[in-house]
Amino acid sequence: QRHQQRHGQSVPRPVQPGRPQRPAEIVEGRVRHKQRAREQVSPGANRRERQEHLEIGSEEEEPTSFAGKALLAILLAVVVGLGAYGIFLANRIPTAEQLIAKIEESWDSPQKRISEIDLFLANYQDHERVKEIEERKGLAEAFQKVHQLRAKSKGTSKLTEIESSFLNIYDQSDIDIPKSVEQLKALIALYENDESLSELDFECIQSAKSYLKPLAKDAIEQTEKVRTNIENQLLRAKKLENSEAVVVYESIIELNGQFAWASDLVDRAREKVETIKNR
Repeated sequence: QRHQQRHGQSVPRPVQPGRPQRPAEIVEGRVRHKQRAREQVSPGANRRERQEHLEIGSEEEEPTSFAGKALLAILLAVVVGLGAYGIFLANRIPTAEQLIAKIEESWDSPQKRISEIDLFLANYQDHERVKEIEERKGLAEAFQKVHQLRAKSKGTSKLTEIESSFLNIYDQSDIDIPKSVEQLKALIALYENDESLSELDFECIQSAKSYLKPLAKDAIEQTEKVRTNIENQLLRAKKLENSEAVVVYESIIELNGQFAWASDLVDRAREKVETIKNR
């Protein structure tokens, strides 16, 4: 150590037992701070004044530490506040209009639509569209059942007779809604009170009942729309030359001949064709 001191080298102080060794940077910082404090003491100050000035200089380190703690506390409060606001947004109930907009979106996920409908019905029973939303729930439940049946048909399990009938009726409803309504009514009437039904078939009948009401409403709309279109085409054909009129009449027969609820209009088109060809 004496050799190191003679050559200007710093000599590490021995560590006292039971006293933690501080990093060199901290020790040197404190030494420099005290040296500055000593330099600020007037030469004529007595020993007591010098000691008080050194103590004040040591206490000047505290504000820096306090500022760091305060900044940490502020950052922590901000993080907690943001987390609480996120939880608030996640649990906030959407408005009736927001839920209706979501319900009217694509029905690729029936279960999601059912959850949104349930949320609407639980919070907005006095809304003017509540009956419409209730009907949409039946439609969503039917869609969900159809998705389950399609997945089942692609797997190893076979569809029951009732499940297969319901799925066929559902697929046909894209073409002839009124006919699907009549078939759905027949399926329900045949099995609704059958106590021997399995749980799967019972659930299928319940889905059919849920699907019937909105489907019946669509059937009325399709019937009115198609019949109005046929009537307009029959009127247009009267103003055409015979050859052109025959094309219109035969097109009416070809496109609408399978609709039992339009049979009277289709028969009128057939009569017109026969009359023109027999002239």
